[in-house]
Amino acid sequence: KDFILRVDDLSKMFIYANAPEIDVVKIKDGMETDIKVSAILSRSYKGVVREISQAATIRDSWGGKNQVDYRIKIEVIDADSDLRPGMSAVVDVITGKKDNVLTLAHEFIRKEGDGYFVTMKDRSIRPIQVGISNETAFEILEGLKEGEEALQIDFLQLVEKKE
Repeated sequence: KDFILRVDDLSKMFIYANAPEIDVVKIKDGMETDIKVSAILSRSYKGVVREISQAATIRDSWGGKNQVDYRIKIEVIDADSDLRPGMSAVVDVITGKKDNVLTLAHEFIRKEGDGYFVTMKDRSIRPIQVGISNETAFEILEGLKEGEEALQIDFLQLVEKKE
């Protein structure tokens, strides 16, 4: 009989992830990452991007359009005995980071042309300047101060106006 033996080196843990082509241009060696492991809900891990593949991998998607991903290798910096080879993880690569900034959620900000606007509580429209953003919020550079209240955009009303 044939026997197969697997030996894992647990002195360093790595995650291999796929980055979509639209995001890979933002990722650089040495960038920090936040790692959430499906089987370990009690904590998250820190990692560092160590390698970015130069060659794309084509992935089939719905509608017959192919999507392109690039494989990235991430070293887990603070691995513990709970983290094991083969576990599933979600990785957020930190491509931009600022501390102590004013932010506002996307659903409060309207974009028209090249400008960004908020509707204040008194229904006045105010132009704002935005900085970096993530999937949930924009950094507010000018036009709004901490404590001022903006109204959430009524997206249904915007759609009705265009029709």
